[in-house]
Amino acid sequence: MMLTFILDQKISGAETDEARRQGGTFFELKKSIEIILSKSFFSKKAVNTSQLIDMILGIRVMQFIHMNHLLMLFGGVFMDDAKPMDRPSKFNKDHNKFIYLGLELPADADKSIRNFYNLFHQIFLAMINDVEIAFDR
Repeated sequence: MMLTFILDQKISGAETDEARRQGGTFFELKKSIEIILSKSFFSKKAVNTSQLIDMILGIRVMQFIHMNHLLMLFGGVFMDDAKPMDRPSKFNKDHNKFIYLGLELPADADKSIRNFYNLFHQIFLAMINDVEIAFDR
């Protein structure tokens, strides 16, 4: 869903590209990596890592609705009747179910994937505790 949204809304990744040009320690790569979604003789659908980062961090203050949608776009928010014992959760009164973060980290995940997983975990914790997140640039 997120990839479709990026293409439909023409998310450029310009803000992240500018941060890459300015240097610093946040980005190891000076250029974003292109991810080809589909390719034919006359066209190509692709996104790049700067577009993905703009979607994730491209907001100054992240409130509940953005956190929820972001985690849903990544397929991470689940609901269940039973309270999960192995992870944080919160009871959702509207649906009479527990919500929890269901993203599973692959055993062979590299450092960047682990960092995103940790970020999503922190976003989820902020969401279930009704706390906003401010991103400083």
